[in-house]
Amino acid sequence: MSMTEAQMRDAYQEAQHILRLDKKWQHLMPGERKPNFRRVAKEIIRRALGHKVRQDQAPLDMHGGLMHEHNPREAALIERTLKNGMYDPSVLHSFQRGTDEIPERPDAPDFSINDPTLPDYEVFVHSHGT
Repeated sequence: MSMTEAQMRDAYQEAQHILRLDKKWQHLMPGERKPNFRRVAKEIIRRALGHKVRQDQAPLDMHGGLMHEHNPREAALIERTLKNGMYDPSVLHSFQRGTDEIPERPDAPDFSINDPTLPDYEVFVHSHGT
Protein backbone atom coordinates (compact mmCIF):
# COMPACT_ATOMS: atom_id res chain seq x y z
CA MET A 1 0.00 0.00 0.00
CA SER A 2 0.99 3.60 -0.38
CA MET A 3 0.06 6.89 1.19
CA THR A 4 0.52 10.50 0.15
CA GLU A 5 3.03 12.83 1.74
CA ALA A 6 0.18 14.67 3.44
CA GLN A 7 -1.14 11.44 4.98
CA MET A 8 2.37 10.57 6.19
CA ARG A 9 2.75 14.02 7.74
CA ASP A 10 -0.67 13.68 9.39
CA ALA A 11 0.35 10.32 10.89
CA TYR A 12 3.50 11.85 12.41
CA GLN A 13 1.51 14.79 13.79
CA GLU A 14 -1.05 12.42 15.29
CA ALA A 15 1.75 10.50 17.01
CA GLN A 16 3.14 13.77 18.39
CA HIS A 17 -0.29 14.76 19.73
CA ILE A 18 -0.66 11.38 21.43
CA LEU A 19 2.77 11.77 23.07
CA ARG A 20 1.71 15.20 24.33
CA LEU A 21 -1.39 13.56 25.86
CA ASP A 22 0.95 11.22 27.73
CA LYS A 23 2.36 14.22 29.60
CA LYS A 24 -1.01 15.83 30.35
CA TRP A 25 -3.08 12.76 31.26
CA GLN A 26 -4.64 12.77 34.73
CA HIS A 27 -6.58 10.12 36.70
CA LEU A 28 -10.34 10.69 36.73
CA MET A 29 -11.20 7.75 38.94
CA PRO A 30 -9.15 6.25 41.77
CA GLY A 31 -7.25 3.18 40.62
CA GLU A 32 -7.69 4.01 36.93
CA ARG A 33 -4.86 2.66 34.81
CA LYS A 34 -2.94 5.05 32.59
CA PRO A 35 -3.21 4.18 28.89
CA ASN A 36 0.01 3.31 27.14
CA PHE A 37 0.27 6.41 24.94
CA ARG A 38 3.83 5.60 23.85
CA ARG A 39 2.80 2.21 22.49
CA VAL A 40 -0.07 3.77 20.52
CA ALA A 41 2.19 6.48 19.04
CA LYS A 42 4.80 3.85 18.20
CA GLU A 43 2.15 1.76 16.41
CA ILE A 44 0.97 4.75 14.34
CA ILE A 45 4.54 5.50 13.26
CA ARG A 46 5.20 1.82 12.51
CA ARG A 47 2.14 1.70 10.24
CA ALA A 48 3.16 4.92 8.51
CA LEU A 49 6.70 3.65 7.92
CA GLY A 50 5.33 0.42 6.47
CA HIS A 51 3.75 2.24 3.55
CA LYS A 52 5.43 3.64 0.49
CA VAL A 53 5.04 7.38 0.01
CA ARG A 54 3.68 8.52 -3.32
CA GLN A 55 4.01 12.03 -4.61
CA ASP A 56 0.68 13.79 -4.41
CA GLN A 57 1.76 16.59 -6.74
CA ALA A 58 3.10 16.36 -10.27
CA PRO A 59 6.70 17.48 -10.75
CA LEU A 60 7.23 21.04 -11.96
CA ASP A 61 7.81 21.63 -15.66
CA MET A 62 9.78 24.88 -15.69
CA HIS A 63 10.49 26.43 -19.06
CA GLY A 64 11.03 29.87 -20.52
CA GLY A 65 7.38 30.50 -21.33
CA LEU A 66 5.08 33.27 -20.25
CA MET A 67 2.67 33.09 -17.34
CA HIS A 68 -0.26 31.78 -19.37
CA GLU A 69 1.93 29.03 -20.88
CA HIS A 70 2.56 27.43 -17.46
CA ASN A 71 0.08 25.44 -15.44
CA PRO A 72 -1.43 27.43 -12.52
CA ARG A 73 0.77 25.90 -9.82
CA GLU A 74 4.00 26.62 -11.70
CA ALA A 75 2.86 30.11 -12.69
CA ALA A 76 2.02 30.98 -9.07
CA LEU A 77 5.39 29.68 -7.87
CA ILE A 78 7.34 31.68 -10.48
CA GLU A 79 5.25 34.79 -9.83
CA ARG A 80 5.82 34.53 -6.06
CA THR A 81 9.55 34.15 -6.66
CA LEU A 82 9.67 37.20 -8.93
CA LYS A 83 7.70 39.28 -6.40
CA ASN A 84 10.16 38.68 -3.56
CA GLY A 85 12.10 41.88 -4.31
CA MET A 86 15.31 40.28 -5.53
CA TYR A 87 14.41 40.99 -9.15
CA ASP A 88 13.50 44.16 -10.97
CA PRO A 89 9.69 44.56 -11.26
CA SER A 90 10.04 44.68 -15.03
CA VAL A 91 11.03 40.99 -14.97
CA LEU A 92 7.71 40.14 -13.32
CA HIS A 93 5.83 42.29 -15.84
CA SER A 94 7.59 40.62 -18.75
CA PHE A 95 6.64 37.20 -17.32
CA GLN A 96 3.01 38.27 -16.96
CA ARG A 97 2.53 40.35 -20.11
CA GLY A 98 5.24 39.17 -22.44
CA THR A 99 7.47 42.19 -22.98
CA ASP A 100 10.64 41.13 -24.68
CA GLU A 101 12.75 44.02 -23.49
CA ILE A 102 13.90 44.07 -19.90
CA PRO A 103 15.52 47.42 -19.18
CA GLU A 104 18.88 47.36 -17.49
CA ARG A 105 19.02 48.53 -13.93
CA PRO A 106 20.94 51.75 -13.50
CA ASP A 107 24.24 51.38 -11.70
CA ALA A 108 24.25 52.30 -8.05
CA PRO A 109 25.70 55.76 -7.38
CA ASP A 110 29.31 55.87 -6.27
CA PHE A 111 29.42 57.08 -2.66
CA SER A 112 33.19 56.89 -2.26
CA ILE A 113 34.90 60.08 -1.13
CA ASN A 114 37.70 61.02 -3.51
CA ASP A 115 37.78 64.73 -2.86
CA PRO A 116 41.42 65.94 -2.79
CA THR A 117 40.44 69.05 -0.82
CA LEU A 118 39.44 67.02 2.25
CA PRO A 119 42.11 66.44 4.90
CA ASP A 120 43.59 62.99 5.44
CA TYR A 121 42.29 61.09 8.45
CA GLU A 122 43.13 58.00 10.42
CA VAL A 123 40.66 55.61 12.03
CA PHE A 124 41.43 54.41 15.52
CA VAL A 125 39.29 51.67 17.08
CA HIS A 126 39.52 51.62 20.84
CA SER A 127 39.07 48.22 22.43
CA HIS A 128 37.41 48.24 25.83
CA GLY A 129 38.62 44.69 26.46
CA THR A 130 42.05 44.46 28.04
